[in-house]
Amino acid sequence: MRIIWLAKESLRKILVRGEFDEYPNDNNMHCTARLVDMLDQYSNDLHKCPGSDSSNNFLMEEFKVLEEAKWIGLPNLMPRTAFLTLLQNKVKQISSMPIEFIDNVWDYLEDVVVVEIKKLTDYTCNPEYLSEYNKLMANQNEFIKNVLADEYKPLVELEGFGNVDVRHLWHHRTLLSQAFDLKMRLTAYWRIVLRRLIDSTALHLQFSNFSLVDKDLEDEIVKDMMSPNGGGIEKVLEEASSVAMKRDNLNKSIEVLRGSDNVEKKKHAKAASTESPCQYISLRSMSAPIAHHCLLIISEEKKKMKWS
Repeated sequence: MRIIWLAKESLRKILVRGEFDEYPNDNNMHCTARLVDMLDQYSNDLHKCPGSDSSNNFLMEEFKVLEEAKWIGLPNLMPRTAFLTLLQNKVKQISSMPIEFIDNVWDYLEDVVVVEIKKLTDYTCNPEYLSEYNKLMANQNEFIKNVLADEYKPLVELEGFGNVDVRHLWHHRTLLSQAFDLKMRLTAYWRIVLRRLIDSTALHLQFSNFSLVDKDLEDEIVKDMMSPNGGGIEKVLEEASSVAMKRDNLNKSIEVLRGSDNVEKKKHAKAASTESPCQYISLRSMSAPIAHHCLLIISEEKKKMKWS
C-alpha cells in the first residue's frame, strides 16, 4: 500500500498541482503547462475550422434548409427543425476534433460524449445569446435593403462578417428575411457551443486527472493484485530468480562462516591450553580482522537483497 500511496502522490504533484521539481529539465513532465498549450491549440483549431466560418457562401445553406423545412403555419414563425438541422450539420463538421484532442491527451478514453450532447437540443441559459442575437439582427433591414437595391452591388459589408458576396442572394428574395434570421440565431448560438465545448473538455480533463490519481489508480492495482486469473497477490509476492540465487549464495556463505567460527574456537581453546598468554593474544588479534571482514560482506549482501 505504501507503493500505491507514493505513486498517487507523485502523480498528484505532476497532474493535479502542476509541480515539476522531480523533473526540472524535462518539459514533457510539466503536465499542467503542456495541457494548457494543448487546450489553447484546440480552441484555435475549433474557431478556425470550416464549420465555424460564417461568411463562406453566405446564407446558401440556410436557403436549402428552409426550402426543405416548409410547413403549414404562420409565415413569421421560424421552423425549429431548420435551426436544429443547421446546428447538427455544423456540429458534425467539428465532431472529430474533440475526439482527436482527447486521444492525444488521454489515450485510454475510448468514448467521448462531449460532442454528442450538443446535438440533442438547442438550449442555453447564457444571457449573452439574446444580446448577441439582437446585436446581429439590428443589421437586418439595412443588409436586405443593400442586397435588393437597384444598383445590385456584388459585395455588401455586414458587421461581424466583413464584405459578403450577395450575388447568389438575388434569386431568393422571398426567403431572404427568414434566412438572415436563421443565420443570426445560429451564429449567436454557435459561439456558445464552441465555448461550452472548450470549457467542458478542460473541466472533464481536470476531473479525469483527479479521478485517476485519487481513485482509478488504486482500484486498478488492487483489482490486478486480487485477480484470481492473473496471479493476483501471489504474483506480487513471488520471489525473482535473481533474488533467490543471491539468497542461496548468502546462506552458503553463512554456513561457511559458521564452520570457520567453530574452527576458530577450537584453535583458540587449543592455543589457550598449549601456548603462552602472549602468543594466544597475538592469534586472537590476527583472527579478529578476518571475522570483521566477513561480517561486512554479509551486511552488504543483505542490503543488496533488500533493495533487489
